[in-house]
Amino acid sequence: MPYFARVFSPSEAVPPLDSIRILAGQYAATVTTSDEAADWETAELLYDEEEAPVDIERYLPATDGLFEEDLNDSRAMVERSEGPAAARVLTALEECRQIVAFRVPDDADDTVWGPLNAALDAVVGAIGGIAHADAEGFYEGQDLILPTE
Repeated sequence: MPYFARVFSPSEAVPPLDSIRILAGQYAATVTTSDEAADWETAELLYDEEEAPVDIERYLPATDGLFEEDLNDSRAMVERSEGPAAARVLTALEECRQIVAFRVPDDADDTVWGPLNAALDAVVGAIGGIAHADAEGFYEGQDLILPTE
């Protein structure tokens, strides 16, 4: 089963691919897409020519059932928690206008984590929001604010 990391953003702005390329480039990684338009919806993070890429996809409310599915799944996960961190995450999910999802292949090696984290940082830095990492939890910036299973 693939590993997912997502950014839940309150912004409708498209995260610039060049921002992701610059930060991921610190790890000799790059981002490619068949659609270099400013409103891209899918891309790939290439971090090792021997490995399958990380798929990057923007989920938008008007065009993609995955947007609602991810939001509903995340809400259900957070609603099992209590406290101020859970309330902050629920507010962020309510304010979400797009999701940028990173799908890491299940056979990815450990060299994926540096470029993946850099790409996540680039997206959050460009459009704001909170990040969620499977089997870890919700992050504000670098801080884990709500662990999940």
